[in-house]
Amino acid sequence: MAAPTLSGTSTINRETHKDLFDRTFDDIKEVKDNVPMQGGQFFSQEKAARLDHKKGSMSSTLDLPVISEDEDDLPFVQPVTGYNKTFTLSNYRSAIKITRKMVELDQWSLITRLMGGLFNSYQRKREFQYAAVFNGAFSDTGSDGVALFSASHPHVDSSHGNWDNLEAGGDLTADSYSTMRLAMRNRTGEKGFIEPRKLNQLIVVAEKERKAKEVLGSVQTAGTELNNKFAFFGESDVYVWDWLTSSTAWFGLDKNADTEDKGLFEFVQANLDIADITSTLPHDIIMGKRLRFTNVCGATLMKAYQGNAGA
Repeated sequence: MAAPTLSGTSTINRETHKDLFDRTFDDIKEVKDNVPMQGGQFFSQEKAARLDHKKGSMSSTLDLPVISEDEDDLPFVQPVTGYNKTFTLSNYRSAIKITRKMVELDQWSLITRLMGGLFNSYQRKREFQYAAVFNGAFSDTGSDGVALFSASHPHVDSSHGNWDNLEAGGDLTADSYSTMRLAMRNRTGEKGFIEPRKLNQLIVVAEKERKAKEVLGSVQTAGTELNNKFAFFGESDVYVWDWLTSSTAWFGLDKNADTEDKGLFEFVQANLDIADITSTLPHDIIMGKRLRFTNVCGATLMKAYQGNAGA
């Protein structure tokens, strides 16, 4: 993108330069809109009508059919009503301004970086929001009142006991991967039936990328004799999430699970809105832009995930 020649301008026309900066701003926005955010792929977006948004759940699992003759009363069954959780949305804003002095000094690089920085700040804020759910998942509670990763998630019907998605803390090895894989295969649902999850993606921090790829990328079991085959070679891919803060934690995911079982949501009341505020600013402000959005990111029950806090 070539910079216009602004230096030496004796008279700066506010509208002319504003039009120029508006076109540049639109070009930058188009580029930024096409940059995917790391955490966004794990969250489903839902529209929220209120700032206090209640998210409920309903199990799709019914009791098994019973022996019943045609002349008998029909044995109607009902799904289990799940837990509810309320999420509080917040309104976020920021703004930039391009001054007459910036134009007089021909600070084109500063101006373009300022405009790009507005979009970067929006994307960075959302990345922090996504990652914060995982960063706090070993202590922050889900809709059932216990930590998102817990060994004692209560089923709504207490007669079916608990389910768990928390591994004993330990380093990522072929054995601990296999243990996580088995735990996900043994997951139970609200009626106590087996609802197996297939571990097909490991989510790790940058510090664990090499270890994860060594464990999963070898036909042989890493760290053992060469004739000891790794039984699950090629079953899972590795995703490195740079925004996670723990240097030890790692997570398993069944990517094919439905939205409710993944349990991660971004509730939005107002999508990103960028407005021109130039007319409300002093004349020596050539252009002003205001950014605004209203959202919250959170989790209900992370049934498709398994967490290990590491060691």
